[in-house]
Amino acid sequence: MIGSRDTVRWSNGVPGPGSNVWVASGNVTLTNDTPLLGSLTINGGTLTFTNWATQLIASNVTVKTNGKLTAPAHSRTARRPAGYI
Repeated sequence: MIGSRDTVRWSNGVPGPGSNVWVASGNVTLTNDTPLLGSLTINGGTLTFTNWATQLIASNVTVKTNGKLTAPAHSRTARRPAGYI
């Protein structure tokens, strides 16, 4: 989970400011706002926003051919878009 403090899920620790993050396979759930990342590349995996207020903050975001970026379903009562990129 990007933005969580769960270091067990990250081979080099939780991504911090300036990190270059790759989602190469599997599913990653964005539960919290990220720090300002250097870049985020989704190449073969899926990044899913869990709620309407989550913010992905990065200098560069690339979603390659086999990557997916998904968000919660739209709600008529929602006041903001699903996630911010």
